[in-house]
Amino acid sequence: MMNSIINSRFFMYRLLLLILVTGLWGCGGSQPRVVDTPRTPVVDLSGRTGQPETVRNPVAVSGQKSAVKHLMQSAKRNANAGKLVTAAEILERALKIDRSSAVLWSNLADIRYQLKQLQLAESLAHKSNSFISNNPSLKLHNWQLIRNIRDSRGDIPGVSRADARINKLQSF
Repeated sequence: MMNSIINSRFFMYRLLLLILVTGLWGCGGSQPRVVDTPRTPVVDLSGRTGQPETVRNPVAVSGQKSAVKHLMQSAKRNANAGKLVTAAEILERALKIDRSSAVLWSNLADIRYQLKQLQLAESLAHKSNSFISNNPSLKLHNWQLIRNIRDSRGDIPGVSRADARINKLQSF
């Protein structure tokens, strides 16, 4: 009789321990997930197949544009004050907001050139050119920067190729 009481108590303690352990198992630091949805899906009813297009929330786009504009102005002030590293950091922050801005990439290329980071500056100027759709003066500026970089490195064939691009852009 005494043995069955001990076994039942032991069983009850094990059962209680099991309930506590499994009950607390899911409580170990789980936090609610916050989902940021800056894009609104748009269903394409035109009959085309493929992924649905997305349209940015107009309010978010407006806020982003003003933030980028403010950051560009701040970078310009810092560059004019000779704080080139700070200006570059600010432009990089702006690029986190708007990755496809040819003007931002070009401005960052100019700053990197002034900091004597020639390889990076040339790469950034090319990146800027890849985003230009209808701004020949910015594309010309970028090619002039690329030409100057190649000239300072002593890359004669590279200078010739850049000159050809510059001449082509100036003829338009």
